[in-house]
Amino acid sequence: MIVQIKRIILLLWILCLPGYVVFSQSHSTKNNYTGDWATPTSWSPTWPVPQTNVNNLDITINGYITVNGPLSFSGTCVLTINDTLVIKGDLSLANNCDFTINNNGILIVRGNLIVDKHAEMIANGYFIVTGNIIKGGPNGEGSLTSN
Repeated sequence: MIVQIKRIILLLWILCLPGYVVFSQSHSTKNNYTGDWATPTSWSPTWPVPQTNVNNLDITINGYITVNGPLSFSGTCVLTINDTLVIKGDLSLANNCDFTINNNGILIVRGNLIVDKHAEMIANGYFIVTGNIIKGGPNGEGSLTSN
């Protein structure tokens, strides 16, 4: 009993040290749910203020989600689509932002896809862009690879 209490105290102490704070860096939509990206209850758990300028977060789409405007990713990000994501605007992917469209997943961009430097796309589903695919970066060095 005393050994277990000491272990719990040690664990709590480690988690409270600066730089060792544990928190989630990802958000997922509800399964089989149809809704809007900006609606907090579209997310599980609820994302209090859904961001359309996503920075250093991993996003997983498990329902039919619509973004009414542009969506941009920066920092180190992963966008995983298991169901359907419709973006009524541009999708911007900065360096180190990758996306995966899993089996039967659908990504529709009703605007441009802007890729800075390098974004890796793994597409086993459907990927539709109604605008242009634009290589970003200061010298137009953007690229898009598919596996």
